[in-house]
Amino acid sequence: MKSILKNYRSSLPLVAFILVAMTMAACGGGGQRAAQEGQLEEVKEETEMQIRMLRNDIEERIEYIEEELEEAEGEMEEHLQEAKQELQAQIEILDEQSEAVQEATLETWEDVRLNLQQVYQEASETRNQVSEEVRRMIEGE
Repeated sequence: MKSILKNYRSSLPLVAFILVAMTMAACGGGGQRAAQEGQLEEVKEETEMQIRMLRNDIEERIEYIEEELEEAEGEMEEHLQEAKQELQAQIEILDEQSEAVQEATLETWEDVRLNLQQVYQEASETRNQVSEEVRRMIEGE
């Protein structure tokens, strides 16, 4: 019995070391995840800022169109209304993407980012095309 206790006591530090190592490894993984989540929050904030900047630019263009609509008549008024609606649709899409960014997790971020990249590009292109068309209409008066 004494030999069993002696063997047990000699292996106790080894068992304790293994338990401590396992605990540290488990905590280390949690720490790494917490760091990744912190980085994701920073990226999400920057992404939100980019979305807001594009959204604000589109809103400014809508305001310009609304000013032009006050004096527009006939076909010009119809075209300006269509342009305004196209830009408003882009704002709605950007708002949806903003919500998706806010709700994104580490697991879903890549899909959200890829979708947002496409939507952002399309919104920028639409904004530019609509603005160009409006400019041509107004200058062509």
